[in-house]
Amino acid sequence: MIADYFGSIEKLLNNSALIVDKKLDFKEFSSEEGMVRGSLLFIGGYVLNFMEYIKIGKERPKYSFNFSPIFVRFKAKSLSANHYIIESLFLVPLPILILYMIDII
Repeated sequence: MIADYFGSIEKLLNNSALIVDKKLDFKEFSSEEGMVRGSLLFIGGYVLNFMEYIKIGKERPKYSFNFSPIFVRFKAKSLSANHYIIESLFLVPLPILILYMIDII
């Protein structure tokens, strides 16, 4: 029964046009109990990390999730008033960095 549930999750994610890449880990503890962990990369560079513990017949499964953009280290160089090069290291969401780079090319 839990294997059917895992299969439905995989089928749902495979049919999504919004998901670019995915990593899934299914653990079956018994025929009615299991856990799925995963990481989904969406169009636009957003990532959903999640975990769900499920027991068939139990009303409240345990779950956790985190939805966030991918952050990339971006080194910017600029000249100060005295013409010294100042390097700054920023953590920038990937979609914003892509837009910035398209704008300056």
